[in-house]
Amino acid sequence: MDNSRDRMYSLADDANTLKEAAADADPEFGTWGPFLGALVGIAYSSFVSWQVNSLMEDVPAAIEAHGIRLDACARAYQETDDDIAAQMEIVQSSLDEVAAAVQQAQIC
Repeated sequence: MDNSRDRMYSLADDANTLKEAAADADPEFGTWGPFLGALVGIAYSSFVSWQVNSLMEDVPAAIEAHGIRLDACARAYQETDDDIAAQMEIVQSSLDEVAAAVQQAQIC
């Protein structure tokens, strides 16, 4: 789980780099010139550019959130394992006491 968490953090960094590259690749409004810019630029700016930027804005944070969840899950599993190990130690101690009592009873 720790490896998966670390990979998610790495992917979040990659997604952030991709977001920055997408923002850099986004053409300015006047890129297509005055006539074509009026036809294509308005449509592009109002739909495609907005969609790409808004979608890419949330991707790094969403991926990082999955990493945080994996980390919390791993810690919860570790706590459960520790609790089970502590309970097993109590059981083992009780069994050792019973075994010692039986051993002592057979000797006497």
